[in-house]
Amino acid sequence: MANVSGNTGENFINIRNLTNSYNIINNGTYTYPAYPIRDIAYIGDKVLFANGTQEKTISGIDYVNGRITLTTNLNFNTSNGFMSVQRTVITNNVRIDNVVE
Repeated sequence: MANVSGNTGENFINIRNLTNSYNIINNGTYTYPAYPIRDIAYIGDKVLFANGTQEKTISGIDYVNGRITLTTNLNFNTSNGFMSVQRTVITNNVRIDNVVE
């Protein structure tokens, strides 16, 4: 999803660039083209990075400066590491608006 960097003991990562892998989902059309991360990552999502060795939860996102704040500090440095986003959606109320003929 993105290449990121972060330092041991800090609770944020910097987004260096997006990999465009999310384009498979949205065909490259973003709600906010200047800040495509707004369509990809949300507070509460899990991010996995540092070669799959660190999973953290997002507590805040600074879209303008490309910074994701985490609920806990990083365990070690990551420089230009690949980051992926995982989201679990739970609902008790589903509405389907399709006409069946």
